[in-house]
Amino acid sequence: MQVNQCIISIEERDIIRENIILKMMQERIEHNLKKIKTSKDLLSPTYITATYRLLDLILSDIALINERLNEASIEWLDGEHSELFVRYRIVCRGLEESVAIKRDVAEKQLSIKFEEYFIRFMGSVKKRVAISGIQHVSAARRL
Repeated sequence: MQVNQCIISIEERDIIRENIILKMMQERIEHNLKKIKTSKDLLSPTYITATYRLLDLILSDIALINERLNEASIEWLDGEHSELFVRYRIVCRGLEESVAIKRDVAEKQLSIKFEEYFIRFMGSVKKRVAISGIQHVSAARRL
């Protein structure tokens, strides 16, 4: 019996792994956002705004990855999570496959990715503060 398998390039595997990690990040952030929204913490509105901005960065990258998956004729289907693996089904150039990543490996990559996104987020915040500060200085000079 011959089994047809889609041959996925190394670059495509990297894109698939990235998509898995970003989807896990999205799930975690959305879960935490629900908790923050019910919090009575004085800073909740600030946390909610920051969380939405972080989520926007991730969703933007997921959209770019989805474009790359479409270009490679890879369709993303449903996923399942177990104690050991995070697994998704894909249709790769007409053939259905299952792709998985070990949960402990995914957790390590999540940690690295969260740090990368936090750095990006803080960079955008610093730019906004700098621009805002310049605008305030300009307004003060006019007075």
